Amino acid sequence: MHIANDFLTRPGYTLLGYTTDEAGQGKLLTPGANIVMPKDNIVHLWPVWAKWTSADQFVIEDHGDAVSITGYTGKEETLVIPAEINGKPVTRIESNAISGSFTTLVLHPGLQRLSTSSINNCPAFKTLYFYDSISSVADASFKNCPEFQTLHVCASMAPRYTNQRHGTYARKFERLLTAEGTKLIVVSGSSTAYGMNSETLQNEMNGQYAVVNYGTHWRSPVCFYLDMISNFINEGDIVIQAPEPIESQLGGRKFEFNLWQMNEGAPEVFSYVDIRNYSNVFSSFLDYNTTRSKLKPLTYEHYSDTVNVYGDFYTIRKGKGIDYVGSVGYVNYTTSLIKEANTQHLNRVAEQIRARGGQMLLSFSPANKNSLTGSALKESTRAAYANRLIELTDYPCITELEKMILPGNWFYDTDLHLCSERAITRSEMLAEDLTAYLNSISGGNQ
Repeated sequence: MHIANDFLTRPGYTLLGYTTDEAGQGKLLTPGANIVMPKDNIVHLWPVWAKWTSADQFVIEDHGDAVSITGYTGKEETLVIPAEINGKPVTRIESNAISGSFTTLVLHPGLQRLSTSSINNCPAFKTLYFYDSISSVADASFKNCPEFQTLHVCASMAPRYTNQRHGTYARKFERLLTAEGTKLIVVSGSSTAYGMNSETLQNEMNGQYAVVNYGTHWRSPVCFYLDMISNFINEGDIVIQAPEPIESQLGGRKFEFNLWQMNEGAPEVFSYVDIRNYSNVFSSFLDYNTTRSKLKPLTYEHYSDTVNVYGDFYTIRKGKGIDYVGSVGYVNYTTSLIKEANTQHLNRVAEQIRARGGQMLLSFSPANKNSLTGSALKESTRAAYANRLIELTDYPCITELEKMILPGNWFYDTDLHLCSERAITRSEMLAEDLTAYLNSISGGNQ
């Protein structure tokens, strides 16, 4: 269930979201966020409002039918940009307009543009409430804000991707929120989205774990998902990272268009990470929003039926022939992909998971052996890749890379996407690897 984005309005205030506590002390649910419904399907919500900062604290430029902010003279701890000044809508914040000692900044849903260095020299600024209707923003809009770490994305636009394949990825977050008991979360790119049968994995582990398939997209920074997931770890939970051989899967932290697209139905995920650890945050959002604004508005109930409750793509996928090649050279194993600066962040996330009582483990994604070319054809090259990744990560590896170099007939449309039959086989293999590891650390009592 989603918090409505056709939200309430109140003169002189901007809506931050809703809380289940009348006193406003409960968890804030921003517009568009997911809410786990109780068994009786009744939830009482109270709006949380932010009062606009007084107009006399701003310097403005009048454009006739709208105004832009060119300066700020106040000393508020929470700076709330007013939606209108002198009866005219505030649509832009100009370069070098906002500086000061505030810690929280609230932008209203009618704001259209943040210029370069709009928010500049704000040493205490930590938290931003940001509506997704803005049409011009970039990373360069925020300068010299060293403590800016928390981003609350508030949905004011109707979703556009919910009936498309990439719109289904928000279901994985729903599964993360609703899975009961000890969780087993597998995180990777589309090799896991298409390459897992979670029910098989759950059964092979004797029902001890509620499986979550958090396979995403090869260009999405898996570190972001691991970082976000770490907030939902409980005692005994297991997270398995099964990276594809590409930098974004190996600790790369650059936001891309598709990360926003895939989380359109779960905008609150961005509030769970420190965005200082990531790059291209707002510039990628602009790419996404520019395209999205041209698409037909939908609702959150328009979900594609190609993803099941676990997060698996469960359409029937027939394997190709034994000689099938999706793209020669597409899968390449080279140690140059593995950068210590990136694996340090994977280790940071693994520590966060351990601090909450869980554990993070390393596996590998399936790959079509027919797609290998050059040095990747050599087992010694692949071994060097695996050994380097194991050397730089401080969590146990449970799978041999060579077991994941598989025949062409295991795949159905790319060199990473398994056919339905082999998704079951791969899940059985993963269960075998995990059971062997758990037995090794428990004296065979699993």
